[in-house]
Amino acid sequence: MGHPKVYINLDRPQVGVCGYSGRKFIQKKFYDEKTHGPSITYEQYLEEVRPKPRN
Repeated sequence: MGHPKVYINLDRPQVGVCGYSGRKFIQKKFYDEKTHGPSITYEQYLEEVRPKPRN
């Protein structure tokens, strides 16, 4: 079944948290590494969450 569709409001300069997975999101224009810690790109995120092919 997988992860359901979740909408997170990222219009404010604060971290939005997915209530299902617990992942944290913030718009790039609001992101500060000193405040928010290390980040990954959207492409890296997709690589992590996409199902791996079965052999």
